[in-house]
Amino acid sequence: MSVPPTRKIQLVIAHTAEKTIEVPGFEAFMKMQHGRDALFRFLAADHALHSYYLLAKKHVQEIVMKGGKAKGACAAAEPSSAPAATLKAPSDKTEDPDVAEIMRMLGGVGP
Repeated sequence: MSVPPTRKIQLVIAHTAEKTIEVPGFEAFMKMQHGRDALFRFLAADHALHSYYLLAKKHVQEIVMKGGKAKGACAAAEPSSAPAATLKAPSDKTEDPDVAEIMRMLGGVGP
């Protein structure tokens, strides 16, 4: 399984997975509205990061099933848990000013 090459992409995938579990129809909406955007190509089944995205969604769903909240589920992952170990952030330590804007967009977009 491929892992995101940058923190920015990892955050986009994590927040998309959380929002997908939180809001029914969000994934379909994102595919229609942003499917061609380079940041959201992982939504396509044939993309190298799609399996990582599916694992992130599964991780969020498990937290929700245990009574937790979808929002922040990927960020709050326990380092010792199997999905969290796979979902750990890439070692890219650079700060990207676009990350905050992307997170605002994901928080405010929905069907």
